[in-house]
Amino acid sequence: MGFLLGGLVALFLRTVISNTPVDIHSQRLNLFFIMVTLSGALGAVVIESMRQLQQSSTEAEYHRRPRERWLR
Repeated sequence: MGFLLGGLVALFLRTVISNTPVDIHSQRLNLFFIMVTLSGALGAVVIESMRQLQQSSTEAEYHRRPRERWLR
């Protein structure tokens, strides 16, 4: 999911950059596209890893529901 979302953001940015009057080499634009896509995928991996670590934790703090601030 993160890979797809990163790809969509990169495609949007690529479209914006390609419609500007700035002359950018196509190889640099492709590398930018790859970098943004991979950073989205990396973000998804980090979020999923943290979710799995919290789920497998034996500490009670990770498993209790957080209190709402407005209830205090």
